[in-house]
Amino acid sequence: MPSTAHVLLCAAAALAYWSTVGLSLSRWLAPRGVDVAIAPTVGWAVHSALALPAYRALGFTPGMVDIVSAAALCGAVLSFLPPSTSEDRAGNRIPWLAYGLAAMLTGIIAIALFPKISGDTATLSGAVFDHSKVAMVDEMIRSGLPPGNPFFGEAGHETPLVYYYLWHYSAAELALVFGVTGWEADIAMTAVTAFSSLSLMIGLAVWISGRPLAGVLVTVLAFAGSLYPVLEFTLTRDRFYSYFLPATGFSGWLFQSTWAPQHIASASSVVVACYLLIWLARRPSVLLVAVLALVTTAGYESSTWVGGIAFALAAPIIGVVLLANCAPAQRRSFAFSAIASGLLAIALAFPFFHDQFAAIASRGIAGPIALDVHDTFNKLSIAEPWRSVLDIPGYWLAFLPIEFPAIYFAGLWSLAGGLRSTKKADRQVVQVFAALAFVSLMVAGYTTITFSHNNDLGWRAVLPGVFVLTIFSAALLSRLPTRPLGWPVTAAIVLVLLGLPRSFQILTENVGGTPSPSARTFAATPALWAAVRRHSDANERIANNPLFMSAMTPWPINISWALLGNRRSCFAGPEFAPFTSLPRETVAVIDRQFARIFQEGSSADIPDLAHRYQCTVAVLTAEDGAWQKDPFADSGLYKLADESPGRWKIYRLIAAPRL
Repeated sequence: MPSTAHVLLCAAAALAYWSTVGLSLSRWLAPRGVDVAIAPTVGWAVHSALALPAYRALGFTPGMVDIVSAAALCGAVLSFLPPSTSEDRAGNRIPWLAYGLAAMLTGIIAIALFPKISGDTATLSGAVFDHSKVAMVDEMIRSGLPPGNPFFGEAGHETPLVYYYLWHYSAAELALVFGVTGWEADIAMTAVTAFSSLSLMIGLAVWISGRPLAGVLVTVLAFAGSLYPVLEFTLTRDRFYSYFLPATGFSGWLFQSTWAPQHIASASSVVVACYLLIWLARRPSVLLVAVLALVTTAGYESSTWVGGIAFALAAPIIGVVLLANCAPAQRRSFAFSAIASGLLAIALAFPFFHDQFAAIASRGIAGPIALDVHDTFNKLSIAEPWRSVLDIPGYWLAFLPIEFPAIYFAGLWSLAGGLRSTKKADRQVVQVFAALAFVSLMVAGYTTITFSHNNDLGWRAVLPGVFVLTIFSAALLSRLPTRPLGWPVTAAIVLVLLGLPRSFQILTENVGGTPSPSARTFAATPALWAAVRRHSDANERIANNPLFMSAMTPWPINISWALLGNRRSCFAGPEFAPFTSLPRETVAVIDRQFARIFQEGSSADIPDLAHRYQCTVAVLTAEDGAWQKDPFADSGLYKLADESPGRWKIYRLIAAPRL
């Protein structure tokens, strides 16, 4: 189980390291105060985007990671020797209170990912479901880069890992440096990402508003949740949900930072990229071109949905906005610099492009993305075709206000006011971020992916818009001490307060976890997986019931293997199919086969387990339906290697070569 001390060490060291690297660059690119605020994001993005191809070429080992990291840190420290000669070093003071509140929110995020141990039981919060990707972190720790596929293996048909794994590789980097587990590194990386994203929004809010209070307000707005609990209480659940659909994966910073930190990191990179584009239009430089390319690359390699699709659609619009604001003599220089930066980003990200397009082709998906209006209203109460028609404005006028009450109207009001600014430079900044927010919200509300039951594209593409609305809402509310309350500010304060019940629901779930009938068994599983590792080599594949411990999370997933196994699976379960290039039909067939083995005790499928799926080790537990009808005992292919009477048995393939 994760150690709090290990997580704190990793998180503190990583934040200090990436802030140092980032500040060595951002101090040349941003005013005072903002340079410190964006430094963690810039440092992580630049280092990670450059180090990944280096590790793929030189090897991803503890020694190589130490050498590369030390070299980057030395270079960053030496760069501080000459003073910055930036033309615009005037800035605003960012209060330490803002960073202190950001640290508190970061703690709330990190707590969610620890197991909640009480006596001989251990529970998990729902967010741990999405952190089953710890299996990828462990894979990179064991096997290096590019990563193999820990979720599935078939003799003669190894499928590559199909995922935007830059964020998870960063967690693996921490694990190699500090010798911690993948789960511990994942928690630490989540905390660093949460703090870095808040720091970024704090810095930009202060920069845009010119008021230190805006930085403090960012943390308040980031904490605020949706209106669902208030509306359920006010209208009653039955009446409310007779007209509106329940909440899905759309949510604000507090929820998404816990569940999907890789997408938060990508959104942070996208917002920084927009900020850098503004400065590229004002005074192009080689340093700006390079940093922009690396930040853009990190955004894409951490999330195809945010840093890829959403930013790819927003960037041309932002480019046109900036070109229109450039002096005629500067337009050619800006256009050339922006194109050069884009081409460099494409070159760096090409391995990810290649793997993702190859996976789409192998799955036989003709159109992975389709236009589709987000469902807002309940079809049981509003019949077609009216529901589809009403969903179009309903997304803007009902869904977004319910989901983001603290920032939606206040952010739009602030952006609208900024667009009327008499200062060209201020108006340019607002135009750029308004374009980003508009594209982000459009993609989230009107597109979907066709190869999954969940619309991850919409859920995550909304994040740049959430960041922008948070920043500009804080800028608006920061005027409180100097201006009387008008109705927009009063309404914004009321909506912030109405979002707090949902925030405390999330906080309670993060701290207390979700009760599970498997809590006692889960607490004992570290011993099982330790025994599995004793009887297997690093790159061997194991077979266990994909439904083992599935009740520990809101949706069934092979969670104990993912968090504690630290070994490849020959088939981890259908929930991990998106990380392979397998068609849906093939996944369904394999899933039924594993169900026959581990739930029904089918011995007829054991030869496929041994030879087709390369399962060197098999794990059978008392929770499996096949426990009373053990299909491995008399199979002639596996022999008993270890057992805990009444709890589990570990079988090893007879005469299987050890790697």
